Amino acid sequence: MQYYNLRSALLDETGIGEMTNAEEYLDRVLLVIQNMLFSIDVSKFANFQLKNLVSNEGGFTFSWESVSTSSPCPRCGEISHTERHTYKSRIVIDEPIIGLPVMHYLREKLFICQNCKGNGGSGGFVEDISRICRKPYLKTTSNLDEKIVNDGINRSANGLANDYLGSIKISAGTIMNRVKEAGGMVTEKNLTDTGNVKVLSIDDNNARKGASSSANTVVVDIDRHIVLVVAKGADSELAKKIFDRFPNAEKLSRDRACAYSKAGNECGLEQVADIFHLVANAHDAVKEALSRGLDYNIYTKVGDGWIEMPISAPLPGMPDAVGTVAATTLADGDIALRVYLASLSERQERKYRMAIELLRLNDQGLSSTPIFA
Repeated sequence: MQYYNLRSALLDETGIGEMTNAEEYLDRVLLVIQNMLFSIDVSKFANFQLKNLVSNEGGFTFSWESVSTSSPCPRCGEISHTERHTYKSRIVIDEPIIGLPVMHYLREKLFICQNCKGNGGSGGFVEDISRICRKPYLKTTSNLDEKIVNDGINRSANGLANDYLGSIKISAGTIMNRVKEAGGMVTEKNLTDTGNVKVLSIDDNNARKGASSSANTVVVDIDRHIVLVVAKGADSELAKKIFDRFPNAEKLSRDRACAYSKAGNECGLEQVADIFHLVANAHDAVKEALSRGLDYNIYTKVGDGWIEMPISAPLPGMPDAVGTVAATTLADGDIALRVYLASLSERQERKYRMAIELLRLNDQGLSSTPIFA
C-alpha cells in the first residue's frame, strides 16, 4: 500500500526553494484543510468537485465545479437529465475559518426540463443547490444563515455588522433581512402546523402607549409557551380569522375585551380569564375596599418637618376625614401653598386658579353658558 504524504506533496507542488517562510505557509494550508474537513459540511458539496483553494490576507476562496448529472425542475419538480453545455457562476459566503472570511465560487450546471419545454415554457433552469443555500437567490450558506439569525436575535443589526467586520462580509441590511425572513418562516410554520394547538391565549398590545391605532393582536400557544401570531389590529374580525387557523383548539384564555369574546363565541371556544387579569381584578377589589374603609390625610414635607394638607371630598360611602376641605372652598393661602409646593410656573398657576374658580361657579348652580358668557 502506498501512503500519501500531504506535506511532501505540497512541498513538491509549491517549490520550497522559491518561497519565503514556506514551512509557515504549509502549516497554514494544513490548518485550513483541517478546518475545512471539520467545520465545513463537505457533504453539502457532494454534487461539486473542489478545483482550487486560494488563501491570502483577505480570507479563503474555495472553487467548486458541478459534477451533477441530474436535478429537479424548480417549477414542476420533474427530474431532468438533459444538460446544457454551459455553466452559471455564483459566489456564496460561509462561516469564517480561523477568523478569516470564506467564499465559495460555484460553477453550477444548467439543465432543460422537457416537461416545461413541451408545455410552451423555456424549460431551462439552474441545478438545485438547496443543500448549500436555503434559497436560490441567497448569497450565504445555510450554516451562515443560522449563525446570523441566532446572533441577530440578541444584537442590533448595525452592532452585529461591526462585530463581523474582517470575518464575514455582510451588511446590516442583509442581517435584518435574514432575521425578518426567519421570523416569517416561523410564523408560516405556526399557521400551517396547527394540529397540536389545543389552548389559545390572546391579548392586545399597543406599539405606542395609549394609541389604539397602533394596536396588535398577540396569540400564544399556552401548552408550548410560544407566540403563534402577531397581527396588526385588535378587533373581532381579525381574531376570528386567527382562531379559524387552529381548528383543533378547544379553549381560549383572554382578558375582558369584548371583541375577543365575540370571536371566541363564534368559533365555539370555551373561554376562561387569564391568570394576569384574575390577579389584577383581585388587587383592584382589595384597593377599592381599603380606600373606602380607611380615613386618610395628605402630608407633605416642608423643610425639616411635615404639614397636613387639606384634601378634596372623600369618595361616596367613605366617612368624612377630620379637617377635610373641598377644593372650591380653599382659602387663598392654601392655594398659594399648593402652588409653592408643586413648583408651578406662572402660566400653570393661572390655569390652576381658573379651574378652581370654574368649579366654585359650578357649585353655585351656574351652567357653562352663563359662566363663559
